[in-house]
Amino acid sequence: AARDLGFDDDVSWNCWMNHWESFSWKQLHSLEVARYLKRLGWDIRTWNAQYSKPPQDRRKSWGELTPTQQGNATQLCYYKSSYDRLDISNYGFGYPFAKPHPRFVAWEDME
Repeated sequence: AARDLGFDDDVSWNCWMNHWESFSWKQLHSLEVARYLKRLGWDIRTWNAQYSKPPQDRRKSWGELTPTQQGNATQLCYYKSSYDRLDISNYGFGYPFAKPHPRFVAWEDME
């Protein structure tokens, strides 16, 4: 189904849709994308705690990033709407469902 939407492989899907969030730091290195994350303040420690302790720059909005930081985020398949984690219904595609809240729930907090 992903191929029908224009995604050539798992790498393109994970870049554009998941923004590498399910990958280990080692996998990110082997795919040569960790360098862009490092330039945005990520390291193995912050990556492993990405939902609880992201780097300071991840707390910035797209507009607060420098042009260089925006360029690095773009290499990770982010653009303003996705970096700022805007509600998908605001993307302008007319998608009828809002982003679920909370975005992430730890396993131990699930009922």
